[in-house]
Amino acid sequence: MTYRTVVNGVIRNPSGEIFICKKPADRGIFPGQWAIPGGGIGTNETAQQSLIREITEETGLNITNIKPLFFYELQTTKYHPTETKQDLQLTVLVYSANSNSDKVILDHEHEEYAWIKPANLGKHNFNPATKKTFKQMGLL
Repeated sequence: MTYRTVVNGVIRNPSGEIFICKKPADRGIFPGQWAIPGGGIGTNETAQQSLIREITEETGLNITNIKPLFFYELQTTKYHPTETKQDLQLTVLVYSANSNSDKVILDHEHEEYAWIKPANLGKHNFNPATKKTFKQMGLL
């Protein structure tokens, strides 16, 4: 089992919509499901620095007004393109943030994205971690 601390961001655009992205069906954590963006804390980075870096890398968005929300722990499996898998014990730090733009440039970690009104979040197949986040925020 590999232990990691990761950051996730609930990002809103100027219209109040929330950014979500879909993982490819063949790799990553929770393949083929919708999620909020984020990733691991890098060496010599604070959690907030890691969040900014991960969001920029994965989405091309610049985020502001970053605020910590809560954290939780999670056990899951990460699937690699080489058809190997890795068991993970994650400590997940969840933040809220704003983006002044809704123009997205996805990287290879996601295959689709959407900006969703909070009232429509229940219409998507979210991974268990993202469901937990939105439930804790009172959005699901």
